Amino acid sequence: MNKNFLLLCFLLCTFGASAQSSVDSILNVHQEKISTLENENFRLKSQFNAFEKKFNKLGASVRDLESQVSRTNERVVQNASQISINAEAFDSKISETNSTVSHNANNLKLVIIWGAIAVILGLLISLIVSLIIGRRGKNEVAKLKEQAAQLNEKIVEKMSGEISELQEISKSLSSAPAGEEVDHSLVKALADRITFMEMTLFKMDNSVRGHRHLTRTIEQMKDNLSVYGYEIVEMLGKPYNEGMRVTANFVEDPELEEGKQIITGIIKPQINYKGVMIQSAQITVSQNL
Repeated sequence: MNKNFLLLCFLLCTFGASAQSSVDSILNVHQEKISTLENENFRLKSQFNAFEKKFNKLGASVRDLESQVSRTNERVVQNASQISINAEAFDSKISETNSTVSHNANNLKLVIIWGAIAVILGLLISLIVSLIIGRRGKNEVAKLKEQAAQLNEKIVEKMSGEISELQEISKSLSSAPAGEEVDHSLVKALADRITFMEMTLFKMDNSVRGHRHLTRTIEQMKDNLSVYGYEIVEMLGKPYNEGMRVTANFVEDPELEEGKQIITGIIKPQINYKGVMIQSAQITVSQNL
């Protein structure tokens, strides 16, 4: 009897422990679910609060827009009223302007007619005056050309007399004995004067009386100097290049072909003695770069 009772007590204790373990397990599972639900509930509340804030902001924006629309409507009404007033004033001004234009158009027709008559009379008077002045101008130009030709002839005549003196001076030149130093000062003076004459003739019309004879005489003098070993280098009217051993003064001449550089003036000529330069040139170069 005691054994049965003890066995029954043992079975009851074992069943109770097992049942308690099952209950604890079930409670733990439900506790986890409750914790999960509480977290989800907290997350949903946070989202709800965020949505509520956004909704409040949107509500404020909508109220601002409503206020702006209201103000805009008021301005539209005011502008419509002002436009109506301006349109009436504009119509009135248009009517006045049309009346003024009509009146001025009639006056303008008269002005144009009289203006055309005045222009025609002015052109006729200008034509008559131009014919009179043209005839006088032609006579004046002819006189000036005649005076210039006479002046050039006098210059050529004077230089012809001077060239004769230079020829006499050049006759005094003689070749220096071997080993002695040569004095080139006289030749340099002659070359400077010859170059000046060439410059003067270069600027003259070659139809001037005595021009060709003087040109030939200058060439003969240069040939005579070459007998003594002197060469006056020809540069006038020739193209300039950067390699020249000269002192150059440049002037712009738009009448030249673009990119051209021409020697149009010689202050001092280049002189060579027996192939060696004893005087470098000083020149004027006209250019169009």
